Amino acid sequence: MSLKNTDVLKVLLMFFVFVGSLHSVNASNESIKEIEIYLKPEIVKINPYESTVIDLVLVNGSSVGVVDVYIGYNDNIIEIVNMSSEYNFEYTKTFAHNSHIVPVLNVKVFLKNELVENQSKIASITLKGIKEGETFLQFLSLPDVYDKSGKPMKCSVLESTEVVVKAINKAEINFSDNIISLDPYEEANVNIILKNGSKINTLKISLEYNRNIIRVENVTSPFKIEDIELKGETLNMTILTSGGLSDNATPVANLTIKALSKGFTVIGISRVEGYDVNGNPVYLSRTSPHGVEIIVSGAVPEGIIFAEIFMKIILVYLIVFLAILAIVLVALILIIFLIRKARKKGNRLYYYIAAALFIALLLFLMSEFQWW
Repeated sequence: MSLKNTDVLKVLLMFFVFVGSLHSVNASNESIKEIEIYLKPEIVKINPYESTVIDLVLVNGSSVGVVDVYIGYNDNIIEIVNMSSEYNFEYTKTFAHNSHIVPVLNVKVFLKNELVENQSKIASITLKGIKEGETFLQFLSLPDVYDKSGKPMKCSVLESTEVVVKAINKAEINFSDNIISLDPYEEANVNIILKNGSKINTLKISLEYNRNIIRVENVTSPFKIEDIELKGETLNMTILTSGGLSDNATPVANLTIKALSKGFTVIGISRVEGYDVNGNPVYLSRTSPHGVEIIVSGAVPEGIIFAEIFMKIILVYLIVFLAILAIVLVALILIIFLIRKARKKGNRLYYYIAAALFIALLLFLMSEFQWW
């Protein structure tokens, strides 16, 4: 059986259409490139209070209209101080979750009317170190990406950024002692020591301790104490060094501590801040020991025990006396009121009640004086 010319032409035409369709599919697959978002650089190292910039980069985003990303970070180590972009954008640094504020950076960039290159920096994150430590800026989920008509698009993320905050030649503050043992009413001295503090011009220190166990009797310093204040169980002080510190370990304050009663407490540095001559913060690290254990034990001197007991007895008698006096005054006022009412209304019943109340008052006073 032979094929007609028209049949041959049909077969050839179908073949070329099939090949052409395969080529068009391959060409379309090659033109569709995956959209990616990443943070740059992969790692940064900064000092406390120093700032750096992390870029948010979009790859193959020519058809993207909106990018919405959520980035987690540790707000104890770093602080997000600013966001910038050459495009329209909005951002928030925290959001509420189960009545808690969670540190999450949400950045939304609007690219609907923008021409974006194949690899473009769409936003920059400025962050500052707060204290020493390591944290990551990392995507908490896949970004929400929409094309210029508002339809969702697939997107992947590539990198997170590691942030290392570490101080070089940092100033260190601690105490001269670890443990102090005292008897009640005994006194001791302890120094607050500062090392590598030559840049510090102003020093602010907060100390916390149990005021039922110990009392800070006196604070002295080789430098000027500009301000000192006791709030509850927190002692705040401001010391002006005026550039007089060296990088050697130097006592900046001496505390005279007096034990009050048996027990255990720790006097510790709860907060410390340092500033240079221009008012810029200088990073301070609390190194061991940044708290002194105070153990108060032993026997109390007999004279002090007797004095305390005597004062307690006087206090008890004074309270009882005032209570009796108050009862007598109330009863007398009530008796006078009843007598006046009896005279005014001519009703003897008020006289009887007043008399009964007077007798009850006498019996009460007799019983109390007998107890005394």
